[in-house]
Amino acid sequence: TARLPDPDALTRGLGGEPAELILRQAELWQEYGAAWLGELPAVPGATLLFHRGFAAAAVVEHPGGFVRNGARLLAAAPVARVVFRGCTPDALSLVLSKPWLDPVCGLTVTWANPPAGVGNRLAEVVATADHPARLRDLSLFGLRVTNTGAHAVAAAPFVRRLARLDLAGNKVGDSGALSVANAVDPAVLRVLDLSGN
Repeated sequence: TARLPDPDALTRGLGGEPAELILRQAELWQEYGAAWLGELPAVPGATLLFHRGFAAAAVVEHPGGFVRNGARLLAAAPVARVVFRGCTPDALSLVLSKPWLDPVCGLTVTWANPPAGVGNRLAEVVATADHPARLRDLSLFGLRVTNTGAHAVAAAPFVRRLARLDLAGNKVGDSGALSVANAVDPAVLRVLDLSGN
């Protein structure tokens, strides 16, 4: 049995949202959470992240299970973002070929210590993928992407509809940064992060 915090503390901590709504969400999760989670299909190598009681992201560390069962998972728990951790370019290409990814608007590709050249290949895979078709937010943080990968992203058909592009912590030089900056639509883009390059 979980103890719920003081409603005033909830309101202060969540930007002034009505405490009753937050308390009701907590009560519903307490009462029905186990049953709701039990209805979700098991997808080996994929984890759902929740924010305020709603599925917010799927984190994929082993894409094989996600390729086989991701459609069922995303149908049961629609998420705005999919995070791929340590996926090889071939595995990522296979996943991004699936049309059931179309509703996803945020994509993060990350690798703790990628081998040389893998970051550029991952950037190229994302840049040439047909799905997700509604992509608005792309993060390729810390993949050791160089000008080659940045040029690929700049040439991607979706780049002009991105509201956020994160290429921070890579090895992008002046020509890659300029290519990306010239490719995005300044009327749509809200965040372009090239820090740490």
